[in-house]
Amino acid sequence: MSALDWLIRHVRAVGLLVVGLCLLGVFAATNLPLAIFPNLTVPRIIVAAEGGDAPSENVLVSVTKPLEEAFSSIPGLKLEESQTTRGSAGFTLTFQDGSDMNVVLQLVRARIAEVASTLPNGVSVTAERLNPTVFPIIDYSLTSDRRSLADLQELALYTVRPRIARIPGVARVLVNGGDKREFQVVVSPAKLSAHGFAMADVDDAIAKTNIITAVGSYDEQYVRHLVIVSGSLSDEDSIRHVVIGAKDRVPVTVGDVASVSEGVERRTVIATGGGKDAVLLNIIRSPDGNTVQVADDVRAEVARLRATLPQDVVLTPFYDQSEIVRESEASVVEAIAIGGFLALIVVTLFLRNFRAAFVTLVMLPITLVIAFAALRFFGMTLNIMTLGAIAIALGLVIDDAIVVVEHIYLELEQGHPRLSAVVHGLRDITPAMVGSTMATVVTFAPLMLLPGVTGGFFAPLVKTMISVLAVSLVLALTVVPLLARWVFPEGLVTGGPHVAGPVERTYLKVVHWALSHRPVTLLLIAPIAAGVWFLFGQLQSGFMPEFDEGAFVLDYRMPAGTSLAETDRVMRQVEAVLAHEKGVKTWSRLTGALSGSGLEITQLNQGDMVVRLTSGKRPSADEIMSDVRNKLGSLVPDLSVDMVAILGDLIGDIAGTPQPVDVKVFGPDINVLKQVAQQVADKVSSVKGVVDVSDGIIESGPETMVQVDPVKAAVRGLTIDTVTSAAQGAMDGDVPSFVKRTDLLEPVRVRFPFVANRTVDSVRAMTVAAPNGQLIPLGSVANVYVDQGGPELDRENQRLMVAVTARLEGIDLGSAIRQVKSKLTGLALPPGYAIEYGGLYKSQQESFLALGAVFATAAAAVFSVMVFALRSFRIAVSLFTAAVLSLAGVVLALWMTATPLNVSSYTGAIMIVGIVTENGILLFDEFLRRKRLEPERAPLALIAEAGAARLRPILMTTFAAITALFPLALGIGAGAAMQKPLAISVIGGLAFSTLFTLVLAPVLYASLLARSERAKA
Repeated sequence: MSALDWLIRHVRAVGLLVVGLCLLGVFAATNLPLAIFPNLTVPRIIVAAEGGDAPSENVLVSVTKPLEEAFSSIPGLKLEESQTTRGSAGFTLTFQDGSDMNVVLQLVRARIAEVASTLPNGVSVTAERLNPTVFPIIDYSLTSDRRSLADLQELALYTVRPRIARIPGVARVLVNGGDKREFQVVVSPAKLSAHGFAMADVDDAIAKTNIITAVGSYDEQYVRHLVIVSGSLSDEDSIRHVVIGAKDRVPVTVGDVASVSEGVERRTVIATGGGKDAVLLNIIRSPDGNTVQVADDVRAEVARLRATLPQDVVLTPFYDQSEIVRESEASVVEAIAIGGFLALIVVTLFLRNFRAAFVTLVMLPITLVIAFAALRFFGMTLNIMTLGAIAIALGLVIDDAIVVVEHIYLELEQGHPRLSAVVHGLRDITPAMVGSTMATVVTFAPLMLLPGVTGGFFAPLVKTMISVLAVSLVLALTVVPLLARWVFPEGLVTGGPHVAGPVERTYLKVVHWALSHRPVTLLLIAPIAAGVWFLFGQLQSGFMPEFDEGAFVLDYRMPAGTSLAETDRVMRQVEAVLAHEKGVKTWSRLTGALSGSGLEITQLNQGDMVVRLTSGKRPSADEIMSDVRNKLGSLVPDLSVDMVAILGDLIGDIAGTPQPVDVKVFGPDINVLKQVAQQVADKVSSVKGVVDVSDGIIESGPETMVQVDPVKAAVRGLTIDTVTSAAQGAMDGDVPSFVKRTDLLEPVRVRFPFVANRTVDSVRAMTVAAPNGQLIPLGSVANVYVDQGGPELDRENQRLMVAVTARLEGIDLGSAIRQVKSKLTGLALPPGYAIEYGGLYKSQQESFLALGAVFATAAAAVFSVMVFALRSFRIAVSLFTAAVLSLAGVVLALWMTATPLNVSSYTGAIMIVGIVTENGILLFDEFLRRKRLEPERAPLALIAEAGAARLRPILMTTFAAITALFPLALGIGAGAAMQKPLAISVIGGLAFSTLFTLVLAPVLYASLLARSERAKA
């Protein structure tokens, strides 16, 4: 009993199984998590060490180097990067691909714990894994025309955040901006000295008074009573009545030496939303969360929150990643629908029979729906990569159905009864179908071996395509014959000559001529190869495809030492520019912080803006960024800006190389490094199309040094600790305790009167209370002077480095780096100094190298499959050569469309080898079948006839695949834009492959045959 006989006997069971799988697929499709990118395992740990305002040189010695040495012994560490600035150090630890990052994170935290006791007091160190979900997916601004920023921050922290944080799928809610309330005890130095007390006495009195302690218990009348001693403070008045001590038996209270009031802490972060002072909320989803579902739930909760918030409080969204997710998926789904419809038109035109087209039409949705069940089984999400894979595989799915339908249809055209046509058609085509599908699968499979972010992006694409192809093959060999037996007529009535008729006659003439003039035919390949090689050198190159997502990030930095207030003033001008920029809808701004994971090291003179663009017709994001860049260059020349699409920035952060141009200068002396880096930056800036150039020299700003003379201090009865305490009280003050206000703890800050416009002379004039009550000027016991401060110190694998970075505008990555290298060729470096290239260029080169290895692996696998399927080394060599030469179509298509050679288009080039091989296997399988039936005939005649017999299905599958991919190649929408280079590559390769498969491959095979075999008649 044949397989088809078994299928016919159990047709109802097969039908029920297919229906069940379709229902399972529908359920899976509606429950698959939605995200913009696949779930990536990024082998990277981010460590942040913060505490105090020590100079960067001191932090390097006391914090950075001990932690670097501790981390360097962790197994699998590939790259260790550090940034050291005033009071802070940040580390990026990159590990080998495949590392268990949960275990790695534990090891990193263990190393931190080991050295924690050696770090300076007050330094806190945190470590987190880096993955795409540490960046916000939806952001809100909280504003009000009547309420203070302190009120808004409390609303955000204690009303809005708890409600959103409890939503399933939300990992964290970060709150930035606003004011923090505090009780301020402003001490009069004169009064304090007159009463004979020091600042430390005030701190000590408040700390020891504001306590509540259980001291014991006793039993009375069978009831146990807890004894609690309380001196807890509750408001300004209770703080005023705190007794510092007694002089001449007269108690001296805080109110006798200080004024007490409720105020706010000095700001270190300023946030705005749409140009208004605001509090910003950044919502981060959990790794297993559904971006769209989480965003929907957040919006629903925000709608409920608005009903409970005061009427003057406005909660406004300024970024929502779910919008780009929906747009991306809609664009890909639209490409699938349009492509499928166009492919079906092709089938109908070729066969001139709607029933045959109907069978193909039915197969398409069944295959795709069941493929969703496979995605669910593999634990994947619906994202622009998996949906793009389905769109790309669409042409191959149609190919499978077309080949089986066409072969059965051919049997009917030859006069066979319907059942016999189905049986014979399926029997003849099955080996070729299995072989061609295996050739395609083994081409795709090595792509899953790609390392890094490239592998993280394209492994889901490959898994999806393999799943779709496997489902398509099984359904083509089972369901299609059953549908054909049911749908096709018993006696076929065609609609007249099919489209391939004239083409078939022309083909026979061409192939006979080519077979008769093999040397000339092969010589014609030489100019094609030369032309393609020339065009290949002219191709643009990049890393990942770029697309307009309707939003971008504007990172900015003012000159070193710029105050928060001045940076804010300048950024108000930038906001005014954005307010009048066509295409800009709204924005949010952080000054003194960055919108991200919360682990970034920032200074008061820097921050970022998230700019959201209008929907519908508007200038492109690149055009808007270019216009804003030009306006800001003339308006605020001291402002350094760096603009990039949000998701592009995210990809760069995931890859560990956020900048396209990254020239790293290594050397032992930071001062020499600064000079070399400036020379490099000047040369990089001279390259046309290179913008947002940064010399990598980030100064911490001026520092006022107070060098205490221990001898002079001792003569006055002072210690260095006493002087430090007095200076701290005069500047930022101390927080000795907290006061419970309702259900919140509010700090109590003790300080001397704040001087807004302080000078070095005023610092020298600050007074310190001596034990005898005398007020001593700080300048009399210390040398007070201004130091320019040190720069940020960057290190890579414990080598000192300065990185010159830049972005691109109107130029591709490959061309830009070639010009940069040319400019830097003549740069004379001091001994011991070196230049290395990093950034996206390094990621591109690593990815291209890995893709080259994948190509070689895929080629070897495809060749092996061809030898196994066709049992002929000569045929395999001929087909493989034709497939590789089909890459000329890839190069030509990329050149004609000005599409860069990037990871996506490179992947398409690898895929084309397997796709082209499919048609070749169909051709030579027919040749071998005819050879078995007519062994006495000449191979050249048989191969020409086999080509003519397979011409129609090959043309149909090629045209169907091209039309199916055409909407994706247009790149309409962000999701389709991600797959656009890949689709263009495949279309270009397919366009050339027909000629090479049907003409060149037979000529190559004939050339490899012995003369006696060719002459056989």
